Amino acid sequence: MSLSDYLEELRDPDTQVTSAGLRQLSSLMGDEELVFKAGWEEVPALRRIEVVERLVELAEESAEMDFHLVFCHVLSDDEPAVRERAVSGLWETDDRRTIPHLVNKLENDGVDEVRAAAASVLGHFAALADEGKLVARDVERVWGALLASLEDDDEPLEVRRRALEAIAPFRSNRIRTWIEWAFDHQESLMRQSALFAMGRSGDTAWLEIIIGELESDDPGMRFEAANAAREMGEDEPLPHLAQLVDDIDSQVSLAALGAIARIGGARATRILKGFAADGDPTISEAAQEALDILTADDAGFSMTQLPTESGEEDSEDDL
Repeated sequence: MSLSDYLEELRDPDTQVTSAGLRQLSSLMGDEELVFKAGWEEVPALRRIEVVERLVELAEESAEMDFHLVFCHVLSDDEPAVRERAVSGLWETDDRRTIPHLVNKLENDGVDEVRAAAASVLGHFAALADEGKLVARDVERVWGALLASLEDDDEPLEVRRRALEAIAPFRSNRIRTWIEWAFDHQESLMRQSALFAMGRSGDTAWLEIIIGELESDDPGMRFEAANAAREMGEDEPLPHLAQLVDDIDSQVSLAALGAIARIGGARATRILKGFAADGDPTISEAAQEALDILTADDAGFSMTQLPTESGEEDSEDDL
């Protein structure tokens, strides 16, 4: 079936959307791009939402699926739900050409949810900037857009907190001040975002606060503290995370197990083995899954350390 015929099929609300059909929208090139742009607007709004949702799912399931062009095009869709989902579909792209599109959504979209989603996805590029993988003008563009949203008192809480989470990898004194502001905020969601930002910053100066919040009365704070400890990757929170595995909130329990697995090491392995042998089947199964992840990660790391046939590790010149 041609792309034009497939788009015609999508216009029929009685036609079922299938994964096989949606794969035709992957890696569009040349004339296909023009055909898609010409036919997309004729697809009904509810069907457009459904299609973009399914494309996001397919992209998450298979790295071979590339819907980047589709997501970028529908960022200008009339339907806010389509724009929001398209933004989320760009989460893992490293293509710097995406940055202007996301900045435009953050600065100019009239819907709060879309701007918040754009801020979150720009956080991926902030992390790339921290790793030295962005050119200076892109770094400035990401930094400037996120900081402007964070510092704008007229922006709604959801946008400002997503901007804070996203900008955290820059680790400047200015951002540290904003994290402190957020942690003292009267709104619980902003305090949770402060913890999230602490973890993403990788700054161990926040570790004492993170560990303290693992014992918070607020399950949302315990959840984000566990996630922050996971991102920090330090051993110190491990005994506190082990206590959270039995938390009455299942999401907190799973976050604690995930953090223990991510931190890794012999101590984390012993903790997970203990819970895997636990009598509670739910905890036991989740702990075993976390242990499997940890073991797989350790095995992958060990493979990268294997010596060459000469008994020496490859030098940089040999790579």
